[in-house]
Amino acid sequence: MSDDNAKMNLTVRDLGAEILVVSQFTLYSDTSGGNRPSFVGAAKPDVARLVYEEFVRGLADLGNKVATGSFG
Repeated sequence: MSDDNAKMNLTVRDLGAEILVVSQFTLYSDTSGGNRPSFVGAAKPDVARLVYEEFVRGLADLGNKVATGSFG
Protein backbone atom coordinates (compact mmCIF):
# COMPACT_ATOMS: atom_id res chain seq x y z
CA MET A 1 0.00 0.00 0.00
CA SER A 2 2.65 2.41 -1.08
CA ASP A 3 2.05 6.05 -1.92
CA ASP A 4 3.57 7.97 -4.85
CA ASN A 5 6.90 8.13 -2.99
CA ALA A 6 7.06 4.35 -2.42
CA LYS A 7 6.28 4.83 1.28
CA MET A 8 3.93 2.35 2.89
CA ASN A 9 1.68 4.87 4.58
CA LEU A 10 -1.68 4.44 2.87
CA THR A 11 -4.49 2.66 4.65
CA VAL A 12 -7.10 0.33 3.25
CA ARG A 13 -9.56 3.16 3.80
CA ASP A 14 -7.37 5.60 1.84
CA LEU A 15 -7.32 3.19 -1.08
CA GLY A 16 -11.00 2.27 -0.91
CA ALA A 17 -9.85 -1.34 -0.98
CA GLU A 18 -11.88 -4.38 -0.06
CA ILE A 19 -11.31 -6.09 3.28
CA LEU A 20 -11.48 -9.80 4.08
CA VAL A 21 -12.07 -10.52 7.78
CA VAL A 22 -11.50 -14.13 8.84
CA SER A 23 -12.44 -15.41 12.26
CA GLN A 24 -9.52 -17.32 13.79
CA PHE A 25 -10.32 -18.78 17.20
CA THR A 26 -6.76 -19.90 17.95
CA LEU A 27 -5.33 -16.37 17.96
CA TYR A 28 -5.87 -16.07 21.70
CA SER A 29 -4.14 -18.94 23.44
CA ASP A 30 -1.56 -19.48 26.13
CA THR A 31 1.13 -21.88 24.96
CA SER A 32 3.48 -21.44 27.89
CA GLY A 33 2.28 -24.63 29.59
CA GLY A 34 3.68 -27.17 27.17
CA ASN A 35 2.28 -28.83 24.07
CA ARG A 36 -1.38 -28.08 24.73
CA PRO A 37 -2.60 -24.52 24.23
CA SER A 38 -4.96 -23.10 26.83
CA PHE A 39 -7.87 -20.92 25.77
CA VAL A 40 -8.99 -20.10 29.33
CA GLY A 41 -8.40 -16.36 28.84
CA ALA A 42 -10.29 -16.21 25.53
CA ALA A 43 -13.83 -14.85 25.34
CA LYS A 44 -16.72 -17.30 25.42
CA PRO A 45 -18.04 -18.11 21.92
CA ASP A 46 -21.19 -15.98 22.20
CA VAL A 47 -19.18 -12.95 23.39
CA ALA A 48 -16.44 -13.50 20.80
CA ARG A 49 -19.03 -13.70 18.02
CA LEU A 50 -20.52 -10.36 19.07
CA VAL A 51 -17.06 -8.73 19.16
CA TYR A 52 -16.26 -10.16 15.72
CA GLU A 53 -19.57 -8.97 14.25
CA GLU A 54 -19.13 -5.50 15.76
CA PHE A 55 -15.62 -5.31 14.30
CA VAL A 56 -16.96 -6.23 10.85
CA ARG A 57 -19.76 -3.65 11.15
CA GLY A 58 -17.24 -1.00 12.19
CA LEU A 59 -15.13 -1.68 9.11
CA ALA A 60 -18.18 -1.58 6.85
CA ASP A 61 -19.24 1.72 8.41
CA LEU A 62 -15.97 3.22 7.16
CA GLY A 63 -17.21 2.68 3.62
CA ASN A 64 -15.06 -0.22 2.49
CA LYS A 65 -16.53 -3.43 1.08
CA VAL A 66 -16.09 -6.14 3.72
CA ALA A 67 -16.27 -9.88 3.15
CA THR A 68 -16.13 -12.41 5.98
CA GLY A 69 -14.97 -15.96 6.31
CA SER A 70 -13.89 -18.57 8.81
CA PHE A 71 -10.52 -20.24 9.22
CA GLY A 72 -10.35 -23.98 8.73
